[in-house]
Amino acid sequence: GELRVLKRHIDAVQGCALSKFGKVALSVSRDRQIVAWELAGKDVGHIKFANIAQAGWVSSCAISDDGRVAVTAGYDGSCNLWNMRNGQSLRTIIPTVRQIRGRRVISNCAVSGNGKVVVTAHDRGRCLVWKTCLEDFELAPKRAEKKLREELDAPE
Repeated sequence: GELRVLKRHIDAVQGCALSKFGKVALSVSRDRQIVAWELAGKDVGHIKFANIAQAGWVSSCAISDDGRVAVTAGYDGSCNLWNMRNGQSLRTIIPTVRQIRGRRVISNCAVSGNGKVVVTAHDRGRCLVWKTCLEDFELAPKRAEKKLREELDAPE
């Protein structure tokens, strides 16, 4: 049966995800928010963190198997990576029009178990695969951002 109703969003919930062992849930909404919910112990239903995730509606979310990284994607055409411990934004990925060949909308996203690869789904039959460079980001943010920009601008 129903365990708990999770209430925070003020508009339609577009997506949700569970951590590998079911201790945390994510929800994303047309209200542009990502909300992480505690599902274990005495804090069931409490908000672990909540942030504005995108500039437009958020369409999708996923959590890496190791539980360290979450990813959100949305109608603003961006994909954001989040630190699951504290809710801080780690990186934003924005595909170029040339890469997606259509509207700048990301309808879905997925993240690898270790948080190092993200796949985003787009119009016109395209999925894009991205390296997150998170290990580099934690050690040297400016170098990692430069590396990511170079990858985004590289020809197909």
